[in-house]
Amino acid sequence: MKSIEQDESSKFFENKIVSDYVSTRVAAQFLGISENALRIKVCRGQVPCHKFARNLRFKISEISRLFLRKE
Repeated sequence: MKSIEQDESSKFFENKIVSDYVSTRVAAQFLGISENALRIKVCRGQVPCHKFARNLRFKISEISRLFLRKE
């Protein structure tokens, strides 16, 4: 019976849609800067972000555009 439950739960997570929003830590690693530097850039309006409750979240598509602007 456990194998059936495990199979069903694994199927559930396989179909999970990956979120477009990432945390400050992941966005900072993606951009190659520190988390504090990223927060400063957000405060200055240089990096777009979205607030969910008290947390900053970053859209992958928006922060990847920052690389395109430099070229």
